[in-house]
Amino acid sequence: MRRQLLAKRAAEDGTDPGAGPIVRQPRPTFPNYTQIPSRIPVRIWRLVRLASVMVALGIVVALFLRPAGALFAFWRLIIPVVPILLIVAPGVWRNVCPLAAVNQTPRLFGKSRALTSPKWLADHGYVIAIALFLVIVVNRKVVFNTSGPALGVLLIVIFTAAFIGGRTLKGKSGWCSLMCPVLPIQRIYGQTPLVLVRNSHCEPCVGCTKNCYDFNPRVAYIADVYDEDRTFAGYRRWFIGAFPGFVLAYFQVPAHPAISIPSLYGRTALYTLASIAVFITLEVFVGPRPNRLPPMFGAAALAIFYWYTARLFANALGQVIHRDLTGVVWPGRTVVAAVAVTWLVRSMRAESMFVEEASTGTLPIRVELGTTRQLRAATESNQLEVTFMPGERVVAAKAGVSLLETAERAGLPIEVGCRMGVCGADPVHVIEGGESLSPITRDEANTLERLGLGGTNRMACSARINGSCRVALRPDESSRPVTPVPTFAPDSSVEHVVVVGGGIAAITAADFVRRHHPTCTIDVVGREAHHLYNRMGISRLIYGRSAMQGLYLLPDDWFDRHGVTPWLNTIVAAIDRDRREVVLGTGQRLPYDRLVLATGSSSMVPEIAGFGLRGCFVMREAQDAIEIRRAAQQGSTRHAVVSGGGLLGLEAAHALRELGLEVTVLERSDRLLRRSLDADASQVLQSYLDSLGIQVATQAEAVGVEGDGRLEHVVLRRGQTMPAAVFVVAAGIVPNVELARAVGIEVGRGVVVDEAMRTSDPMIYAVGDVAEVSGRTWGLWPVAVAQAQVAAKNIAGGDERYLDEVPMTVLKGVGLDMLSFGSNDLGEGDEAITDHQISGFRYRKVVVRAGRVVGGIFLGFPEESVWARRAYEMESDITSSLDALRQGDWPTSPMV
Repeated sequence: MRRQLLAKRAAEDGTDPGAGPIVRQPRPTFPNYTQIPSRIPVRIWRLVRLASVMVALGIVVALFLRPAGALFAFWRLIIPVVPILLIVAPGVWRNVCPLAAVNQTPRLFGKSRALTSPKWLADHGYVIAIALFLVIVVNRKVVFNTSGPALGVLLIVIFTAAFIGGRTLKGKSGWCSLMCPVLPIQRIYGQTPLVLVRNSHCEPCVGCTKNCYDFNPRVAYIADVYDEDRTFAGYRRWFIGAFPGFVLAYFQVPAHPAISIPSLYGRTALYTLASIAVFITLEVFVGPRPNRLPPMFGAAALAIFYWYTARLFANALGQVIHRDLTGVVWPGRTVVAAVAVTWLVRSMRAESMFVEEASTGTLPIRVELGTTRQLRAATESNQLEVTFMPGERVVAAKAGVSLLETAERAGLPIEVGCRMGVCGADPVHVIEGGESLSPITRDEANTLERLGLGGTNRMACSARINGSCRVALRPDESSRPVTPVPTFAPDSSVEHVVVVGGGIAAITAADFVRRHHPTCTIDVVGREAHHLYNRMGISRLIYGRSAMQGLYLLPDDWFDRHGVTPWLNTIVAAIDRDRREVVLGTGQRLPYDRLVLATGSSSMVPEIAGFGLRGCFVMREAQDAIEIRRAAQQGSTRHAVVSGGGLLGLEAAHALRELGLEVTVLERSDRLLRRSLDADASQVLQSYLDSLGIQVATQAEAVGVEGDGRLEHVVLRRGQTMPAAVFVVAAGIVPNVELARAVGIEVGRGVVVDEAMRTSDPMIYAVGDVAEVSGRTWGLWPVAVAQAQVAAKNIAGGDERYLDEVPMTVLKGVGLDMLSFGSNDLGEGDEAITDHQISGFRYRKVVVRAGRVVGGIFLGFPEESVWARRAYEMESDITSSLDALRQGDWPTSPMV
């Protein structure tokens, strides 16, 4: 019953019943469609749209059968009403426009291919719309005003184009938001609606176009003319400059055949060019703000149109009702003038508010800007400064943001890894202001210790800014780490330790064994030719130029300083448990008292006929990425297909797109990252990928590959084929358990271990991707590090237990910060607080239970995610912050 009541109130208020108690929020200055109340049920709008389509089809038929009456109704009664409707309640027109209804029909019934608009169309669609408008209007006086069949054919072509666009492209990019001839007029007059009407037929937003009117009506056009792309803004300004002159030309220049067609075109062009000249002159010499002249010219065009149309419309309406309406002409003109002046004042005021909210100096001007309060807070926080060395680069910073994120936003060269202080990719030297940074964490301290760094070095991803500071992007390698004192005496019976593997789990195990046992012999046997490197950064090997440079995570002398013997490019052929020896592929034998299996995992490849053909890959190691780059350069097509929409698959897709390939991601389920994201967050992520030109095909699966000696096509389960020079399978991982299984160690999905990380052989431990704890394998760096530390301490003589928990899910390497943690499914009494900003590819959500954060999803909100993650980890009571959260005021401080 309660759920039904919430759903009913949500339908009335336009809120989400699944987001917890409904709270009345202050109306933002520029509300998006999720914040605009829905006063008319969607089913009513659908009926109205159906009626509008029926009327439109009736007019088309009448244009062929009864042309005189149809032309009279269309040009004299319907068209004169549209401009005033656009200026008073443009949302009504957008909701009932028959062209929009036809365009959205494929989407409504799930039959749209929902492709992303090609770049040329996204860039120049507005020019197409302008050209169509000018051509159609000027040719009214040549043919369309007098020929019913000609106008009928034109309408049929336009309706067909709108339907095909909706069938092909996503959202409204197939017609309404890019190419519709009425679009330029709608944008001008829709910028300050006197009556705000919510979009009812293009939900949910899929980010199909920049500054979408239907997403945020009151700011869309202002954001257009303020856009940093001068060409993008220039198209809009050119049209508004031409518009009053073009309207005046329509009423002043005689129609054909009173004058020749060339003369008609020429005189119309002169009026139009004169109008543009006036606009440019005023802009140059008066120099108003970008959206100060456009409303003036829009108001002038409206006044001109109704000065002439008022008499024509009154006469036409008088004919219909058989009354003389001449007396209403001047009152009608006066009303229109009053509306135009009101609209002009409101538009100028809206621009001032827009500038107030958007002019922060660092924030881009976009539709998805937040409330004034949030922007002011961001502006105030930007008083903090970080000076990066070398070069004395001073960068404005925000409280709670990491040094890594600050450097990235400034475009400074810095390595990126796990973003959790674990991998060691981004050490920096804090020259001044170290006391203004967040306290060092245990993971960060351990990583710095492994790197041999101490003093004022920090991991940039972990050090968060609370005050101004000076930072060198390279660490101070002369500093000495602070070695922790062991809390237990080392086990003297442990003289030889062998670690099998070369990844983070293996190196962490060797590192912590040495910390707690200074005398034993340690051998690390790694199959790869590289010592520890940043596996989260291997996608850069696909599109970057520097190969392995910058990816290595250990100093060159690390093994010597720690007394560890590395065996690179070496495989373990067997384990002799009776003699406690590891047999290497070279024939050598290494004795062990304790053995650590950190053999990692391999990419799982489902049954795909022909997989192994040149051009087919997995991406698990550096060499995989290197080979993918080589294949992409040698392929006969610039298309790539990635099978799997998980973290690794998306990172691979992004890398291939950065290399310049057209990329399609195949995802078996109905959405991306189903286990980590809810449906709304997944849609935001997919929209972001679409904006990058990465196509995502859900419920799609590859079953084969084809080619003559080299990959040419990928075959899908439904029978379609896709051209491809590169095919990457990222369908999950399989723990490398063969070595353990061969010697009789208990194996499930991974190597089964207890809480001490011991296998069924108490002398052998397993950590990282290969280890199965409580029936689970994670395949994540932070988990591998935690397990390796536990195993190492127990090997050295300690008594540690690994406590398994749901780890964080972090998406890296695609240009969008994403973090998911805890449980995001609502239980009894749980409340979900969400903020959904899909046009800006931003989404945040926390799940609260009994006043504590038990889960969260953050896309595009790196600062807020730190606060939520800390609250989750510390089990902090946030009851006092709930009202602020519901109002959209999310803390950014990492301290709770």
